[in-house]
Formats: sequence, structure tokens, C-alpha cells
Amino acid sequence: MKPSSLDRKLLRDLWRMRLQVLAIALLITCGVSVAVMSFSAQEALVVAQGRYYETTRFADVFARVKRAPLAAARELATIDGVVAVDARAVNYGLMQIPGLTRPATAQLISLPDDPRQALNKLVLIEGRYPEPGRTDEALALKTFLDAAHIQMGERVTMVIDGRQVAFKVVGAALSPEFVYVPGPASMMPDEAHQGVFWAPRTTVEKVTGLGGAFAMVSLKLAAGAREAAVLAAVDRILSPYGGVPAVGRADQVSNRFQQDRIDRFGIVAWVIPPVFLLVAAAL
Repeated sequence: MKPSSLDRKLLRDLWRMRLQVLAIALLITCGVSVAVMSFSAQEALVVAQGRYYETTRFADVFARVKRAPLAAARELATIDGVVAVDARAVNYGLMQIPGLTRPATAQLISLPDDPRQALNKLVLIEGRYPEPGRTDEALALKTFLDAAHIQMGERVTMVIDGRQVAFKVVGAALSPEFVYVPGPASMMPDEAHQGVFWAPRTTVEKVTGLGGAFAMVSLKLAAGAREAAVLAAVDRILSPYGGVPAVGRADQVSNRFQQDRIDRFGIVAWVIPPVFLLVAAAL
């Protein structure tokens, strides 16, 4: 079929404006590509995060106290909707890192008595767990070791409550609870100045003076449990021991930071592509 005069005129006009048409097509392609890339990355991160949290049994409720007896942890386990409780001894100290001008903050956390039933399970990346009978071995957060340039087998020294304590780093691990570790004076990550160490409970209790007690507790909830009611019950039980208000997973610092980063992909997908399309429409 022979093209009509209007069709031929349209083809001539398109050829005359071929560069402008190409620019419009490229703009539309860029807008669609950004949208597809952002939504795909967001979905992939959500799936990966969910699998990681499930594998490591990431808790649903988190609370800290000054010092609470283990009997309080057993009382927490009786709260309606709570299926698992993981109470840890923990304390903070300072440590000098070679090459850094100011000391790093170090958290020393007790390892669970039964790793199979633990919440917020560690993922061992390198090395091994401390031997139960050794009091001078510890696991360390992998991101901190890399940022502070601390090697496996190296001895680190920290000061906790005025006492100097030395540990040999025998393993590097990742934790769902410390994917993001904020600095003390800023909410931005400062991996070189925020160390996290894990050691057997007896070792940590001896160093921190928390024998038969805990300072950090995580709870796993049953499906359909009312989080608000559980938070209120946790606060009621721990308030006599200097407890700060408990928080749910959504407000846990590390998870919240990660969730904000994932949400940014959705924002990019809704904001950037329309800009390309508006410019293409104007052209």
C-alpha cells in the first residue's frame, strides 16, 4: 500500500527532527530505567533483609536496663505473646586504636548459653568462637575490625569501669543487631570508633560485675501478638531495675537505619522518573 501524502510528510518531519526525537526517546528510556532499577533494588533488599532476619532469629522487642536479675528474664517469658527471651550481660568501655586520634567505644556482650535457642544470632565470617574455658578470647564485629585495621589473633585492650581488660580476637562476625552502629555524638555510622565484642557469659559477668544479672534483653513474639501490650509489660517489669523504654523492631536503631535506606529507593522511583518524563514532554 502506497503511503499517503500525510504519512510521507510525517516521515520527513520526523527525519528533520531526528535528533530531538532521539533525545526524547533517551529521556523516556532513562526515566523508565530508573523506575525499574529502583523498584527492583528495593524489592531485592526487602527479600534479602527478611531472609537474613529469619535466619538469624532477629528479635521483635529490645530493652536495656542498668542491672536486672535473671529472674526478671524468666518473668518476661511469661508475658502473653512472647515465645523466646534472650538476656545478655553487657557493658561499655573505651579502647585506644593505633592510628586513631580518639579512643573507640567498645561494647562487650555475653555470648548465649545455648546458641541454638539464641536470638540475634551471630554469623561467623572468619576465625572461631572463643573456647568456653578461656577468659581472654573474644569475637569482634567484622565491620569494626576492617575499619580499625585490627587483624585476627591480635590482642585488644579496653577499659571498662576503670578496669583494663585484654582480649585476643579469635573470630570476626556479623550481627543483625549491629548492621549499623551509630557514633555516640552522631547518628551517622562510625565503624572505626564503634567496636562490638562477644565473649562467654562467665567472662563478661566477671568483667562487668553482672553475675546472675543482665543489662540487655531481646524478645521474640508470636505471630499476631500485640506489640504495644508487650512493650508496656516489659517496661513494667524492668522499670524497678533502671530500665529504659523498650522498643519494637521498627524502632531498633540498626533496623531503622537500614529500613530508611531501603525506603529511599522507593522515593527515587517516584521522584526522578517524572522529572525525565516532564522534560521529554516539554521537548
